[in-house]
Amino acid sequence: ISTLEEKIGYTFKKKIYLCSALSEHEYHICLLAKIGLGTSKIAQLTVRAVSTISTTKQRIYKKIAKENASAEQFDELIKHL
Repeated sequence: ISTLEEKIGYTFKKKIYLCSALSEHEYHICLLAKIGLGTSKIAQLTVRAVSTISTTKQRIYKKIAKENASAEQFDELIKHL
């Protein structure tokens, strides 16, 4: 994950944390989504259920955008940060 942070850069982390305080796990999901990994792949890498990752993405979206959304909408949001 630290190598991934270096690759994406500090600016992404700053943008994410300006929007909302995230847990370390939530931030890691943001990083993995930022590089284009889908929900299933993130679930495999984090050893969690696909439904857990999907719910987490929805929760993060709500923290950042202050509205409910799907996991797919989360992916689009993160892609543009």
